[in-house]
Amino acid sequence: VYARIVDEDELELGFSVQSKNTNLNGSSHGAVIMGLLDSVMGASILYRLSAEYSVVTLSLSVNFLRPAHVGDFLIGRGEIDGQSKSHGFVAGRLKGPDGVVATATGNFSKVRRPQGSARFSDVVKKVLNRS
Repeated sequence: VYARIVDEDELELGFSVQSKNTNLNGSSHGAVIMGLLDSVMGASILYRLSAEYSVVTLSLSVNFLRPAHVGDFLIGRGEIDGQSKSHGFVAGRLKGPDGVVATATGNFSKVRRPQGSARFSDVVKKVLNRS
């Protein structure tokens, strides 16, 4: 997994497609694509929240535009379309070497982080240190 802070308000997540991520056709499984989009979109909100909050996905709608294959490096970004006191609305885009692989929209609920659970900033720092 790859993570990078693009600027003070944006981050991106990515990974290289491996054979274990593919479907019977040899392209990246849709669930893998959806998982990365869900993660980067949720992270886009978490990145801007104080440490006492987390988010849960309420809905996620994905449009698959082209396949990704073993060895393709996919990079996802999320852009916040709007926020309320309890929700965040995010658009996501996942790019591969041949262009946009998938787009998504999601609705995320802001929740208080359970005591003792990992803080998002700590998780990001850990991933960034491995990248």
